[in-house]
Amino acid sequence: MLRFYIHFPRPGEAHFDRDQLWLLNDEEQVVPDPFLVLSQELWSIDGCRLTVLMEPGRIKRGLGVDPSHEPALVVGRTYSLVVTALGQTVRHTFRVSGPVLEAIDEAAWRIVSPNVGSLDPVAVHFGRVMDAALCEDEIRVLTSCGAVVATRLSLSSDGTAMQLIPGHPWSAGEQSLVV
Repeated sequence: MLRFYIHFPRPGEAHFDRDQLWLLNDEEQVVPDPFLVLSQELWSIDGCRLTVLMEPGRIKRGLGVDPSHEPALVVGRTYSLVVTALGQTVRHTFRVSGPVLEAIDEAAWRIVSPNVGSLDPVAVHFGRVMDAALCEDEIRVLTSCGAVVATRLSLSSDGTAMQLIPGHPWSAGEQSLVV
């Protein structure tokens, strides 16, 4: 499922108007009906991140009421996501690449462990682009007793690696990366 994450500097739900969200093609034309309309918006617990899903019938072939409807995104073309909220208009421009059809294989990840007593991060190299919000929400370090180790996640700019930065020096003993 393709998605966009819109981050707000403070809780934005009360200030967000869905009519102020557009997808523009490389000719600056509005792409019609690119987003899935839900009865309830998908806000993070803190209210600062909105998840906007692409309409599956406009992405996957053979879905939706009118399968002949042109796709919302075309590989190789450039698009802009434009949103107006909190008195500002923000534009994010991107180029569409081909689909990734292989499942995530955690066993292929390369993990670089830090030294005990250090504040060095755990480095994880995925070997493919990963979804930043899902990494933040779903990857943790646990002690052997199952306690969560306080870390902050930093994803590389190309999305193929992350660092888990500890809040306190790493303690001795077995710790696990849990997805």
